[in-house]
Amino acid sequence: MKPGSDPSDVTRQIIEDNNGMTEAIITQDWDEARFRCQLIAGHAAEAGFTAAGLAAVAMRASLGVFGSQPGHGYGNAMLKLADEVDALAFNRPI
Repeated sequence: MKPGSDPSDVTRQIIEDNNGMTEAIITQDWDEARFRCQLIAGHAAEAGFTAAGLAAVAMRASLGVFGSQPGHGYGNAMLKLADEVDALAFNRPI
């Protein structure tokens, strides 16, 4: 984590990006969802939230390449990421 960064600020940003990813998926904006996954992975890595970071990377991989539609199975990765974001929200003050 960057010196002076507050873990609750990073957690808040991860939650906001996760919400943005979910909204993008609902509207089938797959490239925005991929972008949000990358942001989540970066924030999680910065803060040392390994499980959340790995879940975001797996979610990003499940969505496939930019400009394409995801295949089957991205829902499982989405649920795993949601569980990890939940854990951050409840284990760290916001």
